[in-house]
Amino acid sequence: MKHLAALGLAFVLCLSGCSGNAQPEASDQGQNAQETPQSGSPADSGAGQNTGETQKVIWFTSATKFKEVYKVMADKLLQEENIEIEFQQVPDDQYHIMLKTKLATGDAPDIFEHNAPTEYDTVKVEENCVELSDQDWVSRLVNPDILKDKNGKIWGMPRESSSCFFAMYYNKGLIEKLGVSDQMNPKTYEEFLQLLDQIKQADSSVAPVFFPDKDSSVMQCVVTSALPIVLSTGEHPDALEKIRVNEMKWTDLPEYEQVLNNLIELYDKGYVNENHASATVDMAKEAIGTGQAAMMYTGEWTVTDLLAKYPELELGSFVVPFADQDATSIGAYVHSFYVCKNGPNTDAAMKVLECFSKPEYMNIFYQDSPGFPPFHDVDGGEVPECVQNIVDNYVQTSKYYIEMNGQIPEMSSILPDLWINYVDMVNGGSSPEQVITEWQDKYEEYMTETEQSGF
Repeated sequence: MKHLAALGLAFVLCLSGCSGNAQPEASDQGQNAQETPQSGSPADSGAGQNTGETQKVIWFTSATKFKEVYKVMADKLLQEENIEIEFQQVPDDQYHIMLKTKLATGDAPDIFEHNAPTEYDTVKVEENCVELSDQDWVSRLVNPDILKDKNGKIWGMPRESSSCFFAMYYNKGLIEKLGVSDQMNPKTYEEFLQLLDQIKQADSSVAPVFFPDKDSSVMQCVVTSALPIVLSTGEHPDALEKIRVNEMKWTDLPEYEQVLNNLIELYDKGYVNENHASATVDMAKEAIGTGQAAMMYTGEWTVTDLLAKYPELELGSFVVPFADQDATSIGAYVHSFYVCKNGPNTDAAMKVLECFSKPEYMNIFYQDSPGFPPFHDVDGGEVPECVQNIVDNYVQTSKYYIEMNGQIPEMSSILPDLWINYVDMVNGGSSPEQVITEWQDKYEEYMTETEQSGF
């Protein structure tokens, strides 16, 4: 664990003295829309005092990434800068493909949202995006190094300083009602399974764990979080770094198959919501918020969305003891805003980022979604207790690993294909061995084509 702590040192440093976090997750709108324009117009914002021609900026996003508070920030921008933002929101399962298509066909938006730096290769930043290294807000960043590519360049403006504090977040009121509140800190993986079984036995109508598998990026959180922890107990704790440089293969890891088998077990034992294949992120939040499900394995971004919609909801948290280890995983990326070189109004888009970086705009965001701000002079607000629990007991004490995806950022652009295979697997379409074999072939082919180190 200590050799990975160095990778996350910037996270620990930026967290001390900060409070709160936010990272991509869903709004309650747009899941069924193809592209749903949501803009702050003069009629909506009362900004009739503006003079001159209004500039329009197209902001491309997804239901998971979009935050309702963006509209408040957009209204302020319209009044003060005469720039109108049109938010084009698409369902999560369409976002990656549609963004790639827009960038490739000359239909680029002005601004889009994605993780940084893990998605730099995915969106071909040098070809499609404006470099942001020279922007004034860079000097105010809490954690600038996390944004830099291999040449030290920055291509995205972050929405937070650190992200992805994986844990099982649960409805405390429901847990107390079910009579299992004294079991909410399992020390072994077997105790974790026993907890799920107790919840199921207490009320068969309640799903112990909710997975919205229509968005394959959610369920994969278990795998990307668990694998580094499980590997830490085996013969090759540095296996992911060796895979990164082609000194080992994914098929060399029995631990990978173990993690996938453990995931399938949750489904086979009925611990997961029956409608998982068609369930969306919004459905997951509603299920937790209304007591239809007890818990969800996710990051802190879901917490802020849940509490915004259900302000009376009390949430608790615990880490899942994968391989009986008292540890969690965190991300090596932050949610960020990119400006397209070939968007219809690039200059205005740059102005949007300049304004949104200011404390008077970022404070609006963090008043709505308390978290860990990207800038030193922004107030992150009061962090939900369940998130602070993970930060205090695991992040700041270095009881964490960098999640699997973050340890090999070069493979980021092909990860969505792997996640879809996970969904197929839990639905009986393939075995863990087949998933890993197919992934090794795809990974090796991609890393060779892109001339990565060791391939």
